[in-house]
Amino acid sequence: MTDFSDFSAKEATEDTSNATFEKVWAALMETRENIERMTREREAREREWEAWKREQEEREKRWEKEREAWERSRARAREEREKERAEQEKARVDWERAREKERADWEREREKARERAREAREKAREAREKAREARAREREKARAEREQAREKEREAREKEQEAREKSSREVDEQIKKTIKEVAKLSKNMGGLNRSIGELIETLIAARLWKKFSGYEYNLRRAYQRIPVYDENNEVRTDIDILLVDTKWAMVVEVKREADLRDVDHHIKRMGLILRYPPAEIKGKQILGALAGGVVPPDVREYAYGAGFFVLELKGESVRLVPPPEGFQPKQWV
Repeated sequence: MTDFSDFSAKEATEDTSNATFEKVWAALMETRENIERMTREREAREREWEAWKREQEEREKRWEKEREAWERSRARAREEREKERAEQEKARVDWERAREKERADWEREREKARERAREAREKAREAREKAREARAREREKARAEREQAREKEREAREKEQEAREKSSREVDEQIKKTIKEVAKLSKNMGGLNRSIGELIETLIAARLWKKFSGYEYNLRRAYQRIPVYDENNEVRTDIDILLVDTKWAMVVEVKREADLRDVDHHIKRMGLILRYPPAEIKGKQILGALAGGVVPPDVREYAYGAGFFVLELKGESVRLVPPPEGFQPKQWV
């Protein structure tokens, strides 16, 4: 540092000869003031330097604290990442184990399901075998039963043929007897003249309702010779015998010896009765029947095919011929 006091004294000594004391003093005072000013400025700069140094130290301390805090935060973050990676790794391992266990369980269940399916197929096969054997036994049993039924039917047809031939002979004898009685009555009672057909109707109509006791019919009311009128009050046909109850009405056609044409005529008659129903059968369900002194087997079969019951004289009474298996009487509507 330059010593300004020595410089000023020397300068003052050199100028003593030319300057007055006042000037020297003024110069000295100015120099002193400059020195003091420069000293104050230096001290201020030193104070500023010290303040800046303190500020720098404090800033460095703050930076150090922040760096340490950042290091700690980074260390914590690193630890958390390590922990998270460890947890993820553990979760992955657990998931792998769970998937492996699930796969193993699924394999076991699939194997069990396959085994159950194999057992079910085996049981089904055994059941099919048993069912096949049972069907075979049933077919064999049914065949044997059909054979027995055919044998019984053949025997029944033979018996029926014998009975029909016997009945035919009895009917012929009865008719001859009846004709003789009619002739005798006609002669003795002054002209009584009823046809053989009317006598057969009378014989058949007697307590005819009892023949259907095995069915749900209760046909206790009987009418004979019911005319059927059309809308012009003209007779279109007639009903030989009509049996009725509260629900059913049965139209019976009577023939001395029935043939196939009689069945056809009875079918047409049923159509006319449906078109022009008499008062006795209105609101009732209508059935049909064919009765005769003699009804050949082919006529019976044809009548059953048309849905008619078949009745036949036997001696002095009438019988309901047993219908074939599966026969369903036709309801005329």
